[in-house]
Parts: sequence; structure tokens; C-alpha cells
Amino acid sequence: MVRQGRSSSSKKHTPQSISISISPDEVLDTVDTGDETQLRFRYQHAYGVILLIAALSGNKPYTVLWCEHHEDLLGQRNDGFFDAYQIKTRRNGLWNLLDDPLKDSIKRFVEVDQRFPGKIKEFFFVSNASYENSDAQNKAGRSPKKFLQAVMHASSPSDLTPPFNTVFEGLRLHCRCEPLSLMTVLKKLDFLEGPDLDSFEAVIAHKHLPEILECRALSATALAQLLDELIAKVYKASCLSVSDPARHWYGLNKGDRDNPKLQAKRIATESILLFIRENQFHLLNVTKDAPVLSGHLKETLDLYLTQSFGDDRVAKLDQAGETDPERTTLLHQVFVDLELKPRSDQPRPPRRLERSQLALFTESEQISEANPPGGEKSLSAMDCFLKEVSSKIVIIGGPGQGKSTLGQYLAQVHRSILLKREKELYRDTAGGLVVHSLNA
Repeated sequence: MVRQGRSSSSKKHTPQSISISISPDEVLDTVDTGDETQLRFRYQHAYGVILLIAALSGNKPYTVLWCEHHEDLLGQRNDGFFDAYQIKTRRNGLWNLLDDPLKDSIKRFVEVDQRFPGKIKEFFFVSNASYENSDAQNKAGRSPKKFLQAVMHASSPSDLTPPFNTVFEGLRLHCRCEPLSLMTVLKKLDFLEGPDLDSFEAVIAHKHLPEILECRALSATALAQLLDELIAKVYKASCLSVSDPARHWYGLNKGDRDNPKLQAKRIATESILLFIRENQFHLLNVTKDAPVLSGHLKETLDLYLTQSFGDDRVAKLDQAGETDPERTTLLHQVFVDLELKPRSDQPRPPRRLERSQLALFTESEQISEANPPGGEKSLSAMDCFLKEVSSKIVIIGGPGQGKSTLGQYLAQVHRSILLKREKELYRDTAGGLVVHSLNA
């Protein structure tokens, strides 16, 4: 038995002295990643809806979509063949052929092609993220686009030249297959970029669903409701949810073709069109009297903000000498808050200035009095902009000194607040949090 001293007793009662001032319903949990995982699964199911819509609008030759059946998604074509899809999501960075998840997907494609020879017509790797396509000597070989172009021009693996032959051999070792088997799959492979991870539902509702004639007159709210129901159908087909009571009397020796568990993974494209038509009257009357324009406007603004937020994740360092055309440097990795110093010859502010602006001038005067020339205390540029301590701030600096990056980051802060995505932005290179408040 361990004898507790006075210090141990003190530690035991420490929690009782902590004042509880917050409640779980007031604090966003940024530690548990369960919600992020669910979002990524929902993205996969939503992409299944994209394929169903593409089939109904005549852009894909699919009569049936199979969900979580040999692949994430399997499109059964009207010519008797199948297209296989692997869906992968990521928050940051561009995909290249050194990424293990991408190599794992190719390995999976090889295994499916070997199990069902001659049945898979095309393989698709889909992601919300983009792909490397650099001309830099040390990156060209791992570029998915350039690698596939080299494969298409080669009649056999031995025709591949450096650096593509080295990447091919690395993939072959990862897939544990014969060179010809890998070559066969690569010639049927393509890489697709799906919608953004945080805006895919709005994109599908307002860009894809209207491709179906029966959806063009629906309001924004009705489109969102319909999409939610379609995603639920793909989700149900993707899991082991079988509602057919025949599963209780279907014999094990009857084979799998008519097995209720197999058929539950099947979504006929015509059944989706029938579902939309059966519910069209109801959908047309959803929020009939609501101001549709404001809904469309909000969706448009959200789409624009989300697109801009995604584009500006990457720093634009042309004037700083960046030569990589792929722009792979993340903004939060290079952003450094600038220092502002009030001009020594600035006049006293007029009386009509707001109190917050007057405080800035007062602070600058106190700084000047307390610090000798050359040792002035600097003000945070981000704080000055976000707290709007002055109606006019001029940033002076030469090329590459951070003026544009400051404006880019400032815009990202406002976008993140409007999109409620602050936690994605306030991360420095050490993994901590860089917090800027809009409150004075």
C-alpha cells in the first residue's frame, strides 16, 4: 500500500477547487475526429449520387450502381462491362504517386482486374484534392498525369524511360504483381477531381441535380432535401442493411446472383428517376412561399467563399521567387504577421475619430515617449486590420516582403469565420493555434 502524503491529498482535492464556468454545449470539440470521418464517408456516398445523376443525364452509360461491392463504387455499363471507382479524401497537399493511399488504390484495382479478367473497362481514382503536375526534374516522375501519359505511349513496361520506369517498378513492388498486370490496369486508369470536401453537397444540389429535367424547377431547399434522400439511398446500399425478408429463407446453396444481401447493394438508375418523379409534386411545394432568391444567393456566396478559401490555402509567392508552378507551399506555413509603426510625422487625429481609432494614436504616442528612436514597439498588422482600429492603414514594402500574403491571409480569416471553418486556418507549422479575434 502506498502511503499518501500531504501533497497527494492536495492533488486529490484540486479538481474541487476548479470553477466550472462552461458547458459541453458551448464548446466545439476539435479533438475527436469522428465527425471528420463521417464527413469523408458522406463524400463517398455523395459521389455515388453524382454518378447516378450522370447516368440519368446521359453522361455516363450506367444502368446500375453497385455500392461497396468489390470497389467503393462500381458502375455497371450498358455494354456489359463495369467501371470501378476508388474515393479518397484529404485536407491538404496534392496527390502524387509516392502517396501510400493512392498506391493502395492501384493495388486494389490490380486485384479486381485479376479476379474479373476482361470485365472492368475503366478504373477511376477520385478525390477532392488535386494532383501534382510539376515539370521540375525531381517531381515529374511522380506526377499522376505525366506518368499515365508515359504509360499510354508505351507498348510494354520496358518502353518506359526515366524517371517513369523507376516509378513503375516501385508501384509493381507495392502491388506485388507482374509488370504486364500493372501495365494493363494503368492503361485503363484515370484520375478525377471531385467537388470540395466542405462544399460538395451545395455543388451537387445546384450544379448536378439540375441536369435532370425533373429537378430544374425545384427550389434550393427542395434540391437540398432531395440530395439528402439520395445520399441516404447510397449510404444504405453501401452498408449491410438488407430490408428484403427473403434474406431469412434464401438458401446458402442457391448462389449469390439473387442473394438479397447482394441485391441490397444494387441501385438501378431508373429507380432514382422513378423516385424523383414520385416525389416531384411534394418537392415543388417545399418552401413554396419562402424567398427562393435569398436561398440561391446564400448558396452562391457559400460556393464562392468555399472556392476562394480552397484556392487561397496555397501561398502565392511569385514576387518572392517561387518557381514551382504547382504552388504547393501552404499559406499558413509561410505567413508571418507584419509589424506596423505609426509615422512619426502624423498629425493628431480629429475629434470625430472613433474611440478605437483614438486609442491607436494614444498608444502610438505612449510608445514613442517610452521608447527611444530605433527601439519602438511594433503593432500587429493583423490585429489592426481585424479590430479595425483605424479606417486607413497603408502597408509599405518592397516586392516579396509580405504585403500580398498579409492581404491573402486576412481574406482567409474573414472567409473562415463566414464558413465556420476557423479551426482549419489557425494552425502554424508547429501544430499550435494562431488565433486572431475580431473583438476589440
